[in-house]
Amino acid sequence: MRKRLKQWHILLSISVGAVLLLQSISGAVLTFGKEIQRSISPANWTVSAEHNKADVGYLLEQLQLQADRNNVKVSRLYLETQPHLAWRALMSNGEQWNINPYTGEIIDRFRSGDDFYSVVLQIHRWLLVSDEPARRWARHVTSVTASALIIQVFIGLFLWLKPAKSAMKRLRFKRHKTAKARLTQWHLMLGVYTAPLIILVAVCGIGFNWPWVGKLAEWSTASVIERPAKHRFAAVGGAQAWSEAIRNGQQALPQGQLYRIYFPQQENQALSLRYKMPGESYPYSFVWLDGGSGDVIDVYDASLATSATQLWNFKYVFHTGNFAGLAVRMMWLLLSLLPSFFLLSGMWVWWAKKNPSRH
Repeated sequence: MRKRLKQWHILLSISVGAVLLLQSISGAVLTFGKEIQRSISPANWTVSAEHNKADVGYLLEQLQLQADRNNVKVSRLYLETQPHLAWRALMSNGEQWNINPYTGEIIDRFRSGDDFYSVVLQIHRWLLVSDEPARRWARHVTSVTASALIIQVFIGLFLWLKPAKSAMKRLRFKRHKTAKARLTQWHLMLGVYTAPLIILVAVCGIGFNWPWVGKLAEWSTASVIERPAKHRFAAVGGAQAWSEAIRNGQQALPQGQLYRIYFPQQENQALSLRYKMPGESYPYSFVWLDGGSGDVIDVYDASLATSATQLWNFKYVFHTGNFAGLAVRMMWLLLSLLPSFFLLSGMWVWWAKKNPSRH
């Protein structure tokens, strides 16, 4: 049994090794990907912080004027909380516009794939595949790879526990003379100590594609994941109506911090405002408004949601490590690189056993 599990351990590594390396390295880069992007081209992603940002309504007016001149529609607006960062607008033609939140000036225009961050993100999520349905299959490939990693961790834990009498002794650090012995020791120790975190991070990643992870969250909390309905039958108004809608939305969730604005693209779509409430790990609260009159249609406060919903919403920040400050992000950076280390060290040790004379 032990010998067969070792064979499966090697075969799984060979079968998913290339994709696992891409996932591991790209995930590590994405841990600080936005900071890297801003350091590469600071003039296009950062602004000089001033005393007060311009009124959101005024910025929407300026953005709408620029959109009309270019014959495009504003799809989404991402607001930043840090004063030195540019806001980002996604346009109907696929472009992203970086906007100075103090003046409304467009400081950069580009398409997804033209910047460093989006390229790394496409590698991590879709293996650089850009079109459907091929992108859907790429997501399945990444989910299968993450599942194989989880299986590898469980196989490794089983091999560590057999024989059980000496399992804890093998976790004691010892000085070894050969590189093979040192790599084997670090492979085992890091694998055992980080196994729970690696499994949870991988499961959260799979949850973005496969729905069974949501069922697991519902089962573990004995509650149901709430999925806010998409509201329709709202008239599309101009920039003046949107300014009124922003004010009404803030009154609907006075303690919320506005993070995103989703603009209606058709006459039967509502204007959606996305907020982060004090009790949330990530912004999942919404206010839906009539794009013509600015009246509130519905409000959803995710901080009051069920336990399953709270757990489900937490998966993104846990997967990225962006939930408890810089120290956790640094730990997640190292954690992201561990699958690469396990793959390369395990293959090297296996090769050294097969070729003792060369070694």
